[in-house]
Amino acid sequence: MQQGSAGLALRLLKRRFGLLDEATQSQISSLPVEKIEQLGDSLLDFKSLGDLQNWLQTHGGEIAPVNN
Repeated sequence: MQQGSAGLALRLLKRRFGLLDEATQSQISSLPVEKIEQLGDSLLDFKSLGDLQNWLQTHGGEIAPVNN
């Protein structure tokens, strides 16, 4: 279930922001299902990759900085 949920979140984020870096993809893939579900709800409100970065720092630990 975790891989399927992570895959869906990654596809939605890719569609919205383009290809994500490996570190961010890895971090999302390693989130527990409950956090991935929260991310799925939250990503609808993200306006930029910075919003994703902030969410992951708050809910999922450290990630590599986003280069805009």
